[in-house]
Amino acid sequence: MQLCTISLFSVHGEIKSSNLNEFETSLTKIVLIIKNPHLELVIKNTGEILLNSLNIELPYENGNLTIFEPSTFYIIVKTNIGVKLEIQLSPIMQVYIYLESSYFDQVCGLCGNFNDKQVDDFIIPNGMFVQDLDTFTHSWRSEQTCRKVPTDVIDPCSINIQKDKYISTCPPSMTYRSNVYSCQPTCKSLSTPDISCRVDFTPIDGCICDEGLYLTPHDCILPMVYFNCSLEPVGSTGIECLNSCQNLNVDCYSNECVSGCVCPKDMLADGKGGCVPSDRCTCFYNDKIYNHNEVAKIGCNNCTCDNRKWVCDDQGALADCLIYGEGNYITFDKRHYRYSGQCVYTLVQDYCGNDLQNGTFRIISENTECSDTGSTCSKSIKVFLYDHILQLSDGQVELTDEGTVSESPFQIKNTSLYLIITTSNGLVLIWDKKTSLAIKITGDFQHRVCGLCGNYDGNSNNDFNTRGQCTVEDVIEFGNSWKLLPSCPETEIMVEPCEINPHRKSWAQRQCGIILSDSFKPCHSEVDPSSYYEACVKDSCACDEGGDCDCYCTAIAVYAQACLSHCICVDWRTPNRCPVFCDYYNEEGNCEWHYKPCGVNCMKTCRNPSGHCLSEPAKVEGCYPNCPEDQPFFEETSMECVAQCGCYDNMGYYYKPGDKIESCNNCYVCECTTDGIICEYNVSGILAERY
Repeated sequence: MQLCTISLFSVHGEIKSSNLNEFETSLTKIVLIIKNPHLELVIKNTGEILLNSLNIELPYENGNLTIFEPSTFYIIVKTNIGVKLEIQLSPIMQVYIYLESSYFDQVCGLCGNFNDKQVDDFIIPNGMFVQDLDTFTHSWRSEQTCRKVPTDVIDPCSINIQKDKYISTCPPSMTYRSNVYSCQPTCKSLSTPDISCRVDFTPIDGCICDEGLYLTPHDCILPMVYFNCSLEPVGSTGIECLNSCQNLNVDCYSNECVSGCVCPKDMLADGKGGCVPSDRCTCFYNDKIYNHNEVAKIGCNNCTCDNRKWVCDDQGALADCLIYGEGNYITFDKRHYRYSGQCVYTLVQDYCGNDLQNGTFRIISENTECSDTGSTCSKSIKVFLYDHILQLSDGQVELTDEGTVSESPFQIKNTSLYLIITTSNGLVLIWDKKTSLAIKITGDFQHRVCGLCGNYDGNSNNDFNTRGQCTVEDVIEFGNSWKLLPSCPETEIMVEPCEINPHRKSWAQRQCGIILSDSFKPCHSEVDPSSYYEACVKDSCACDEGGDCDCYCTAIAVYAQACLSHCICVDWRTPNRCPVFCDYYNEEGNCEWHYKPCGVNCMKTCRNPSGHCLSEPAKVEGCYPNCPEDQPFFEETSMECVAQCGCYDNMGYYYKPGDKIESCNNCYVCECTTDGIICEYNVSGILAERY
């Protein structure tokens, strides 16, 4: 952690492999650096304490620091700049950092930015927000010589170190070998015999030069120069504090000077082995280095590298709330939680706070028990918008009009696996026709909504805001406050499904493991997979016998759709894993319908016969047709390709050419024609009205 706006202090932690298990790491040293006056406090896990390289005895006080040991387990450090450290030494070293409120939104590092917004804690030194844990942690290393070690998102109880493979990372132009039995060819050996080549030794492993290359101790690529610590004054720093485009804003703590190739003072390391001017720095994204002014696709945005920082175009991304599976919720501000109540609940509405009388919409969900573990699922959804009610239940959609407004505010698109519903006030609903619902809203609704989806104010800490506008921590108290029927049974604390059905846990972990696998690796940096994996395991454990596949298929599909919303398509289905049978839509002898994991671009449909779209509300996987030339239009209600489109009435219902249409005026008879809906006066037969 360090102060980012001005250089006042920094806290560093040294993490090394455990003596008991090389695959586990632990904290071994804490370093507090105060810039004015310069103080460097080092506390080791052995209990040794050094201040400016000198050992000190506790208690200690010098006007800037107060250090004491209240018990044999802890050391307390209090500063005069509003920073306090509580350091635990036993049984393992841990540190708790406390800051005064004056540091609010002023700090950065592995501890986050202290702005009460958990959603943006993973910010790297160049100001970019990332989701990938490896990228985030590696960007804040204090010593630039530290190697990047991948973080496996797995159940720690499932680790078996006997099965882990030994991995060695070699520098560029070198290769790892497990049986090195002779000396390496060096540049010096080309002119002078190398005595070490006469020494016999037992074969060892390690990194050696690639074939045809020679080892040289000081081979720097221009304009880099070799920095020799042995020739520099005491206290000098070498490549462990190498100034680069990636660490320019990160304070360095040097454990010892390390010799190596460095850039000239007016240049910075570009991350690719070379140097660049300080005003033309490279950018870093997803383990790849991009040159200044280079363009990259980050999520759904086109971004340009502008001297260490990404400048991205704004695609008008929508905030989304997700309800899926057996009581899983993700709020607009990205708070993940589980709630298993049996009742009708308000998911989101804009009848909140001072707008109780001026709201426009409400979305409610009827949750019913769906397993013998007590878990509940969303079985029926109702959307209230103006004077219209849209109900989603049992894979079907029903629209009713309870007012004077005749034109439907909903547009419904059927994509075989999903229904995509867009509304006139900017809402987008994606329903999988089962238990999964994504609600997307525009930035216009920020600070104006409430319900189980949270309040969309950018702060996930206050998402548990009750109907009475009280922020609580208990999920049951929060969920119960949004009940719409007081007669519903009381919600009880959820028992973990895998504890009720322990025999299903290993199967669930194995099936859901695809979320953490290489299949979804391109998405891990954009959408954190850990909470989706945990939800998948719990839902799969909770499913009744016979519904196993449906549960984990829904959970995996939810993560795949979250990836697709970030423009990352993962083709994860196979004939043996959650297959989709698109042949159901093909007539005998035809093969128009095919599964497409990334959805399709704008199609010619009866709603959009031109096939041109200004924007797509969402792309979803599913079965899609390749319509033939003689039937170029896709009709989404009947799910077939047609040569001639029919008509849509004001409520959005579709009619084929020649279909009779019921009129609100008994004196008229209406019919769908190639020119639209035509109504004729019932008595005289005179053409009276055309819509």
